[in-house]
Amino acid sequence: MIKYLVLLINLIGLFVYQLFMQSAVTVTQTAPPNAQPGSTFTVEVTINKGSASGFAKYQADLPQGFTATAVEKQGATVLSSGNAIKFIWASLPGDATLKISYSVTIDPSLTGNQNIGGKFLYVLDNVKTEADANPQTVSIGGAAGGAVASTPTAVTTPTNNAIASTPTAITTPTNTNNTTTASTPTTVTTPTNNTTTAGTSPAIVPTTTTTPSGATTPANYNNTASGTAASSSPPAPAIGGVYATRSLSTGSVAPGGAIVVNVTIHKGATSGFAKLQEVIPDGFTATEDATGKGKGSASFTFVDGKMKMVWLSLPTDSVYTVSYALNAGASSSGSQLVTGAFSFVQDGGAQKYPINGTSFVVSGQGQIAVTPTNTVTPTNTVTPTNTVTPTNTVTTASVTPTNTVTTTESGSVTPHIGGGSKGVVYNVQIMALHNALKDFKSYFARINNINEAITPKMEEGFTKYIVGKYGEYKDARDHREEMKAKNVTGPFVVAYNGGQRISVQEALMITKQSWIQ
Repeated sequence: MIKYLVLLINLIGLFVYQLFMQSAVTVTQTAPPNAQPGSTFTVEVTINKGSASGFAKYQADLPQGFTATAVEKQGATVLSSGNAIKFIWASLPGDATLKISYSVTIDPSLTGNQNIGGKFLYVLDNVKTEADANPQTVSIGGAAGGAVASTPTAVTTPTNNAIASTPTAITTPTNTNNTTTASTPTTVTTPTNNTTTAGTSPAIVPTTTTTPSGATTPANYNNTASGTAASSSPPAPAIGGVYATRSLSTGSVAPGGAIVVNVTIHKGATSGFAKLQEVIPDGFTATEDATGKGKGSASFTFVDGKMKMVWLSLPTDSVYTVSYALNAGASSSGSQLVTGAFSFVQDGGAQKYPINGTSFVVSGQGQIAVTPTNTVTPTNTVTPTNTVTPTNTVTTASVTPTNTVTTTESGSVTPHIGGGSKGVVYNVQIMALHNALKDFKSYFARINNINEAITPKMEEGFTKYIVGKYGEYKDARDHREEMKAKNVTGPFVVAYNGGQRISVQEALMITKQSWIQ
């Protein structure tokens, strides 16, 4: 009896050790105790992740006047703008300890004691959990000194907060109240070219107009003096208080010149994932504006004539403006049009607000738009990439698909803003071919013993063969393993939202699920 009692006590002790020791997550950060205004220092963060795995994020809590830039990433995707910086892992590395770091540049006018915080957010046993980093205080203007590490004070505690948190506001917007009562006009400034002197760049002079805040149908406040700056026509009725307008820095541009495009977004109470997509005229390219105006934590891409800014989490500002450069080709000419839309999630469903087209002219006598003189060097923005590259190659005596196709689980699909989790489904892709199979059902039944429903989808010039339909990523993952057991080469999980292909990472965020190996 005593023997079994001792054995029971040992088992309980082992369980308690694994529960409180092996799964413990701690976060320690080090920073110099003193720094000088205008200087740069490095913050090092050590994360003992315990048994945490899958999706995770570390976000720093920095004061205004600090500008953060990633140094050591440990495989994370980094989103940074001003004093906001986040390290995001779609799947945590296998190392028990992660060491990341970022540099901080201090505003020359900043002095006094400044506090640096941070937190590590992750999923443990399907529970969203966070661990706080030990706070650090840096005296700006004090004596020089080395970095000092303090004892970790982080305690792993379950929390109901979502991993994707709202980033620090980047700009100071004009507030807009979406009400039905009489409203006070809000002043909006749109840059416009005023004069042009031969051999010099034209100056930008703000043109001030007003718009009522709170109208169900927003007023057209982008109209400016004729011949100066181009703007979109009156916007369409707002969707749940959300609408957007576009203006150009000039109404004409010379071949090879550039125009600054400003898009003002009134987001109301919308938060979370969103996307701005602009359709660029043929022969033009879009690049990030040198000012990085209002882009915040958005990722910027220009592919196949479309400019996209994607936010994992929208800024907190109710109204903010983003900008990009529209570059004319050397052979561009005539009247041109820019169109676009702002897509977002509201009340669990996908919404898309169309931004009315804005026209301009390419002429040999046109003005070349200039970048505003109050330029700010943008911080690095990294486009998330989680790439898995399976290759489907099939060759048989009777049917010989000669196409070898390389696809990616997320990299081949540009992030697309979708709706709520109700519209997201997970499938398994088993093959993609340029030339479709004539009788794919009998082919897969004969070669791979697959007798379930197979759906062909024509996407990006390929016929993609899809099986399964699941609301849970884990179920699709399990079905992928079943396809591997049937000798399917490189099957992988794909995701669709309302019938449109999205990345698996985006689907996991929308459905609030965890990635599983």
